[in-house]
Amino acid sequence: MGLGTGKVSRAVSSHWFGTDWIEESAMEKRRLGLVSVNSVIQAEVTFDECHYSVRFGEFQTEDRMKTNNLDLAELVAADVSRLLEDKLGMGYVEMHDHENQLKEGQDRKGFLLKLSPSSFKHLKTLSGSRSQLDLESIYFLNLNGLESITDSEADFLGQHRGFLCLDSLPSLTYIQAVSLSKQKGDLALDGINSLSQEIAKALSTHTGDIYLNGLNKVSDESAEALSSMKCNLHLNGLHNISEAVAEALAKHNRGLYLDGLTDLPEEIARPLTEHNGPLSLGGLSCLSVEIAEILANHVGKLSLDGLQFLSDEAAQILSEKHGDISLGNLRHISDEAATALARVRGGLRFSSLEQLPERLAEVLSHHQGELSLGGFQSLSDSAAKSLAKHNGDLYLDDLTTISHSAAEFLSTHQGALNLYGIMELSNAALLLLEKHEGFLGLNDVVYAMECA
Repeated sequence: MGLGTGKVSRAVSSHWFGTDWIEESAMEKRRLGLVSVNSVIQAEVTFDECHYSVRFGEFQTEDRMKTNNLDLAELVAADVSRLLEDKLGMGYVEMHDHENQLKEGQDRKGFLLKLSPSSFKHLKTLSGSRSQLDLESIYFLNLNGLESITDSEADFLGQHRGFLCLDSLPSLTYIQAVSLSKQKGDLALDGINSLSQEIAKALSTHTGDIYLNGLNKVSDESAEALSSMKCNLHLNGLHNISEAVAEALAKHNRGLYLDGLTDLPEEIARPLTEHNGPLSLGGLSCLSVEIAEILANHVGKLSLDGLQFLSDEAAQILSEKHGDISLGNLRHISDEAATALARVRGGLRFSSLEQLPERLAEVLSHHQGELSLGGFQSLSDSAAKSLAKHNGDLYLDDLTTISHSAAEFLSTHQGALNLYGIMELSNAALLLLEKHEGFLGLNDVVYAMECA
């Protein structure tokens, strides 16, 4: 379970007095946690019935849990993560269930906080620093300060498991590429601006997501090599590609991110629609009817998160598509366009809508499948009544509060209901929402307020 994902955001006031750090919640009735730091070596974190002892020097933690409430534990981790990042130059906190590691006879779950230092991002060389890098315990390893590495250091880093950032490396040798391809996890190499076929072929065996957003051009041969990768490929630095490169990349069968393309000629769009997997074209700000007709043939998730306007005609064409459609930058959409897109055989995502009128809510409620609507922070009772008729998972994560009546309507929704953005909710409204028969996603703060 990864933590610090933004789901635990809330207004707080923080104070740093020498070695003591106290966080007080904006909710006056409840103290959410207390953290004290002693000589940057040991920190005691107390939250309700949870107590953690964190040893920074060894990047290890010991824990004593008296509760099985994961939500409370996540709050602790988020607090500690912010403390480490802001005050000690360290960050990224994870919590893992290690129930199977408990001693025989214990009847409670155990949790392990893992701390990964982000302070390593300031390192200019790994010489003399390897002993500090416990690759087994550091998940997020930021080494963006390194502008060069030796073949031996690349071999060492290839043993890492997690997210490895090496964004300041301008190039790699073949031996280094082979070593880094053995790394288990995501690999960021956004500093590389050109890639030979030999290096691309070596990196293609990497099994995690790879970020090459610094590439501003790629040869036909290198694109062919990269297409054999088994995970997501991020090439957002490419502003234009040849037809041959498009044909090669279309053979890649995982997520393909080409958000740097601001123009999409028909001869490039056609081969890309053959891509079997998520396709992101977030650099497009407008979509012609002709290109919409081509992209409608793509099977899989299509992200057009740069579009600022979508014509009714283009929406009508896209409605024939098989797969999810993300239109994350649209602030307004006509009822006619929404009516068409509601027929899409896949999920729909609108994350920047300025408001959700009752008529638009009614139209979108007819969509069958996952529906994600964001950008607006309030929801009328009539719009809630319409959305309650939607059949499928419903995401309304930007809402900050809803009325008692809206909660009553939404409680009848069939499918998962996600309201993680709500920061204020009456107990009566919460009781209504808890009658929802499917998954209900609420911010931890809502439950904390109920207990206050």
